This record gives sequence, C-alpha cells and structure tokens, in this order.
Amino acid sequence: MYVCHCEVVSDRSICDAIAAGARDLEEVTALCGAGAACSGCHATIEELLDDAAAAVRAPQLVRKRQALRRQERVPAPVFSASAAAS
Repeated sequence: MYVCHCEVVSDRSICDAIAAGARDLEEVTALCGAGAACSGCHATIEELLDDAAAAVRAPQLVRKRQALRRQERVPAPVFSASAAAS
C-alpha cells in the first residue's frame, strides 16, 4: 500500500528503511524519501516506527516476565540457626 503518495513510497519501502536502521521520521525520509513533501503521511510513518519499536521490545519483555515467574516459583533458601551450628 502506498503511504506517501507525493513521493510514491509504499509501506514495504518504509519498513525496509526502518529495518535498515531508521529510528525516526527524518531518518526514514533520508533513506526512502517518504514524508519529504506534504507531511500527510507522517502519522502513518510514525505508526510504522512505533510498531517496529514494539516488535523489538516484545521479546525482551517476554524474557523478563519469564525470568520473574521463575524467581517466584523457586523458594528462597531458608537458613536456620541449628543448620548453621552443624
């Protein structure tokens, strides 16, 4: 689908620019030209940037939640005075 009609840039081209390292609107514009003319597509480009950032964060959040769940399941060691004297 065309996102930037002025520069005839598709969502796929914008996603390729993001995958190549673009992290904001200016970098996307520099890499593929989208958003350079009228700014009518800026909101959609920002959405694509947000979606890409969320996709990167999601696996990290899942791993963090899994680690927290593992910690909750493993009881903390209990040390007693009689065990310490032995």
